[in-house]
Amino acid sequence: MMKTTLTLLVITFSTLMLKGNYNEPIVKTDKRIELLSVISRIAGFDEYKNNNLKIYSEKVDNHFFNFKEHEIISYLKQLRKERQIAYDAIMSLAIRIEIVDNSITLFDTQNLDSRWDKNNLDSLEKLLNEFYVLSDFESFYNSNKEFYEVATRKLTEATNSINYKWFSDFYGEINQDTYILVAGMLLGSHNYGPSVKINCKSKELYSIL
Repeated sequence: MMKTTLTLLVITFSTLMLKGNYNEPIVKTDKRIELLSVISRIAGFDEYKNNNLKIYSEKVDNHFFNFKEHEIISYLKQLRKERQIAYDAIMSLAIRIEIVDNSITLFDTQNLDSRWDKNNLDSLEKLLNEFYVLSDFESFYNSNKEFYEVATRKLTEATNSINYKWFSDFYGEINQDTYILVAGMLLGSHNYGPSVKINCKSKELYSIL
């Protein structure tokens, strides 16, 4: 398992780094990624329905069972059918969410995956806010913080043997982009590498494992 994780990391970083000057990544879990993973699981998206972490997936199912009929669930199902919203398209949206005081806003939407219906982003933002508040997602996430801390620690331990200097030696000097490793609790064997523009000079490059 450890060798597999390290191989995935090297492949992901090599893909992200078209040029060099590599900074060691931030390692964490991400509330936004869990939010979109939960919604996708409830909507029945197979790639988010794995039960590799059975204790956690059961908590998700129990907490959010009564929200299967929420409008955002039917909306995502429709988008999946009509625009092939799936897999990395979900994560492309997740990293463009900002959550402040239980309120969700979307940013850098001009670079959002083209499978999303950009004409209806205001409606999507509204539905995300409704689901977040009504399902009390904030409390759910906070109640699992110890679990997320374990996942973050184990992912950090898995990356400790990586020689980060190799990347800049191999690719050369580049920019000031930020590299972020995220442990995705509902992703199973799937891994994604989306990026988001923070300002005109830099990006956040994600490896969601």
